[in-house]
Amino acid sequence: MSKTRYSIQTARSCFRTWRNAPRMLVLLGMIACFTIIYVIPFAENAKAMGETLQITEAFTAMLNWRFSMLLFSTSILLLFGDLPIIENFTGNALVKGSRKGWMIGQMIYVVATSFLLTLFIFAISVLVCLPNIHISDEWSKPVKLLALNGRIAISPERIKLPFQKSIIRNYTPWIAFAHSFSLFYLMGCFYGLATLALRMRFKTASFILLMLVNTVSWAMGMFDASMKAYAVLSMLSIHYHASLYLHGYMNANSMLPTLGISYITLCGLMILFIVFSFIFVRKYDYMQMEAEHT
Repeated sequence: MSKTRYSIQTARSCFRTWRNAPRMLVLLGMIACFTIIYVIPFAENAKAMGETLQITEAFTAMLNWRFSMLLFSTSILLLFGDLPIIENFTGNALVKGSRKGWMIGQMIYVVATSFLLTLFIFAISVLVCLPNIHISDEWSKPVKLLALNGRIAISPERIKLPFQKSIIRNYTPWIAFAHSFSLFYLMGCFYGLATLALRMRFKTASFILLMLVNTVSWAMGMFDASMKAYAVLSMLSIHYHASLYLHGYMNANSMLPTLGISYITLCGLMILFIVFSFIFVRKYDYMQMEAEHT
């Protein structure tokens, strides 16, 4: 069997474990419920105004809100918490196959799952807003009024999902969607690849470490963006790099990392943990893997 085919089969095998993992369905259900609960009033506000929403606006709003980003990023860590995925035949497969091919299969699973999760959130946000949507590259009137003037047509206590004015001012809807989708997808890949590498070396402690990194990274967003120290903190914050709206604070602090720097940082971190994974898998005891699995 070729290494490419072996890697693809490993990735497929990882996805097949979902059938016996209720945790996956629970996590996806929680993400769907959270998205629905907060997007419904967002959509009802537009309907009350007699206006339609641009198809990507609800998704962009969800991925540029501190509270939802904390929930989504935590869900990603829980989703990838069992990496590398071990099955009863993994040990024998590694003896006959290739550790490198097996690791590539795990990585394919990570990048595919991250993409599917991002697409899932987008699909849910669109379904909730149907049929009151349009696909033009113009911000809808309800979103512009909400972001720029705080004006809404329903009870203020009902609509909790904000829309950041920096996004309205700096991007068109489809450009904002492309950046929000890409940055969130890269964050998912980063957390998945980091979990894959660190868990081979540090086991359960790696999950605690990444949860701590995620929480501290999120908490950094509470500091004043005009502070010089915020520029340093933002460079170390995964949430800053993954949130489009935070890059709008560059008007208040020119030292903040640019959007291009954030893409480079996220991709660089992914490459770093890919290298670590190939290093750590060389000494990873497959007999111990099966013992932990059973």
